[in-house]
Amino acid sequence: MKRIKVILLICIGILLIVTAYFRMDQKFAAPSHGKIQVGYNVDDESAKINDQRDTLTRKKPFHVGVYYSKMAKKDTSAKIEIMDIKNQNVVFERRWQDTYGNTGKITKVNPKNWKAGNYRIQLYRKDKLVTSRVIKIK
Repeated sequence: MKRIKVILLICIGILLIVTAYFRMDQKFAAPSHGKIQVGYNVDDESAKINDQRDTLTRKKPFHVGVYYSKMAKKDTSAKIEIMDIKNQNVVFERRWQDTYGNTGKITKVNPKNWKAGNYRIQLYRKDKLVTSRVIKIK
């Protein structure tokens, strides 16, 4: 009988620790990742980029779509930054304020004066890096 009580107390203790850990993780963990899409055409109905690609040309403006895994629950700052990987120069930056219910944003980018090479697109929310993606400009 005493052995069953001890085992029961240990199981309850483990259950309490696991529950507390997951509740704290949900409250204080880093924001979950979003995704970045890049392409030339945007579908008007879904507001998604329907011709996603990793290689683009400098001759034609393209769209960068960022989509959050969770909608904004309050007003927060967000930013897209595009950086030349070779020399670490920021060639494009766009800041905005997310409001309640936002699940993403599409921005038009004109790479006319950029050099050919690889570029990293980074999405920041609340000044924290959420996700990034590498594209190639020809």
